[in-house]
This record gives sequence, C-alpha cells and structure tokens, in this order.
Amino acid sequence: MLDQRQHHMLDAMGIQVWSRRQQRQPGDAAEITLPDEAEEQLHDWDSLQQSVENCNRCTIAATRTQTVFGTGNQNAELMIIGEAPGADEDRQGEPFVGRAGQLLNQMLLACGFGREQVYIANILKCRPQANRNPSPE
Repeated sequence: MLDQRQHHMLDAMGIQVWSRRQQRQPGDAAEITLPDEAEEQLHDWDSLQQSVENCNRCTIAATRTQTVFGTGNQNAELMIIGEAPGADEDRQGEPFVGRAGQLLNQMLLACGFGREQVYIANILKCRPQANRNPSPE
C-alpha cells in the first residue's frame, strides 16, 4: 500500500494514483459470476503473454521486432503504463529500458520504490513503425 509520502510525491509529479476497488460482497447487485475456467484465464499471465506474442490483429505486427508485454511485480500496488514501446524496448522486449526508463527508475526511487516493486507496461505491445503515432485501429 502506498504511504502518504509516496502519494504526495506522485501527486507532485502530476501522476494520477488509482486505488483498487473495494471487494464486492456476495449478493451485491453488480456481482458478476464467471465460470471457473474463465476466472483462471483472467489470472493466467503466461497465456495472456502468449496471446500478445501471437497477435496479428493490426498492421503494427508486421513491422515489430518482438512484442513488449510488461515487467515487474504482477501483484504490485503501483502500475506504470506508457503509450507504446520505443526502439530500445522493441529490441530488448521490455518496457521503459532506454532514457525514459532511466528517468522512470530515478522517479520511482525518489518515491521509495524499486523497479522490481512495480509493474511496468505499455498500452500498445508493439512499436509503431518509425515511432509514428498509433492509429485508432
């Protein structure tokens, strides 16, 4: 759980902090029941990563070197989400490893986090060709 100092530091950097939702109690009106196998798939990181690696749903897949899934503590209290992998990330297959990654590491340390304590990912899992802006599709 983030302490007050960490919340203050993130707020000062303009970083929005989202909190986990309260657990729903049985009988809540909005309760959703999933079949056991669907619930397992939601928490199966290996299957999700495999789906990303095999994805060819858009034109970016044709020009990527590899997918950039995410890294870090999958049960972290803090998740950092970037827009899309850059050239360094595309080469190494890990998000935020170039100059932006070095800055991110310093920012995390200033807030009292090690990189291994957070989960880091991008919205897009593939680098758009020539770092162009992603298209809607």
